[in-house]
Amino acid sequence: MDVFKILKRNKFCVLATCKNNKPEAATMFYFFRDNYLFFATSKLSRKYKNLKVNKQVAIVIGFSGKRPSLQIDGIADFVSTKLEKEFILSEIKKINPKYVNYYKGPETIFFKVKPLEYWYNGEKIM
Repeated sequence: MDVFKILKRNKFCVLATCKNNKPEAATMFYFFRDNYLFFATSKLSRKYKNLKVNKQVAIVIGFSGKRPSLQIDGIADFVSTKLEKEFILSEIKKINPKYVNYYKGPETIFFKVKPLEYWYNGEKIM
């Protein structure tokens, strides 16, 4: 089982955040590069508000039911440099061009997740 192949093959995940001991989950578009998962969302979203106070996240990838899913525990970090924001937009454009205009708005915020643990089929693998 190749974790990085799974991460690169999929485009959607479930991202869970938590605030005041209340977990919240959302289906998200992502891409994986250089050992980070990259995301874009709105500054008005619950996940953004949650990440401002708690950067710990849980992610599930490959939840189609056809094969076991990959679970990730990680730490989110907001992207602040113009260069990194442009990189994320260019990657989104390559992978899924229909989302690019959605992510160009003034309320858009970009963040990346550094995986700390990987779980597959109920077992910790990394």
